[in-house]
Amino acid sequence: MKKILLVFVSILLLSFNSQIQDVEASSLQQQDMTAVTSVDDLVAYLKYVGGKEALETLEQVDALSKGDRKKLDELLGNPDKLLESMNNPENYTEETVYMYTDDASDVEIASDVKSALSNVSVTAITRPKFTVYGVSFITYEVVGKFKVDNRRRYIVSSTSINGYVLRKWLPQVSTKVINKNMASTTSSMYHGKVRFSYDLGVGNWGVVRVGTISTGVKSTPTGKVSGYLYRD
Repeated sequence: MKKILLVFVSILLLSFNSQIQDVEASSLQQQDMTAVTSVDDLVAYLKYVGGKEALETLEQVDALSKGDRKKLDELLGNPDKLLESMNNPENYTEETVYMYTDDASDVEIASDVKSALSNVSVTAITRPKFTVYGVSFITYEVVGKFKVDNRRRYIVSSTSINGYVLRKWLPQVSTKVINKNMASTTSSMYHGKVRFSYDLGVGNWGVVRVGTISTGVKSTPTGKVSGYLYRD
């Protein structure tokens, strides 16, 4: 009889723990559609999302000093402070990658054959980030494609420009591409631009601030790449 009672109690405890986990998961799913308004919210959200990028951001959060953690907590809980921070150009950084494709100029071939080769297709990538107190909250990717002559002396033509939101850890910020394929070239510079819509204060905050963000990538035919991001 005691064994039966112990088994019954164990089943009840397992059921109770399962219900708690379901409630916590449901809460995080709801949070996923509303806002992260504290550092504790951010940590829970990152653990819920999971993945390599989320773990890297968790490490950034763990590395915060006590003072910066408090400041970040205050910023996340105040839409006006968050907006001010997002409008601050000092909070944006960018990483660039320059990649040649269909490029035979590095192959050891006769110069007369090389001169007859078609133009070289080039991809220039920049990844601007919104970062506060060392924590990267939003990462965009801007991809420009163009062609240069086979000796990489000048730009021949632009091919395309596209933008993507690689990751975003602020559910209360909505951002997506609204304009792309805005590219121009001179013989010495490629410039591709992408604009994103920008809404801050959705869900439980009940306030919507609408605007746009401009991002872009510039590149010379020799591979000097730069990127930018600013609030319009």
